Amino acid sequence: MRLLEDNINAIRSQIEIENARSDRNFQELAAVVGTGVVVAGLIGENAIAECKSIFSNEFPVCQNTLVYKLILIVIVSVLTWFVRRRILKRV
Repeated sequence: MRLLEDNINAIRSQIEIENARSDRNFQELAAVVGTGVVVAGLIGENAIAECKSIFSNEFPVCQNTLVYKLILIVIVSVLTWFVRRRILKRV
């Protein structure tokens, strides 16, 4: 009976470790995507002007603000993930 209880406790601790790892991964995803959304939100109403200042006037992405902001979210999220994963983990 004691061996079964020890096995159950070992399995419970493994489950808790997996849950903590899953929560940490979700928190990292939320932080990375949240950073991208905040940066895109800071652009605000000036998205078309900002896009045209970076690219040419005829660039198709600059015609649609939603597409420009989604691209900006993806780029900033990837850069944030890279900084968090590669640079901050080494320190």
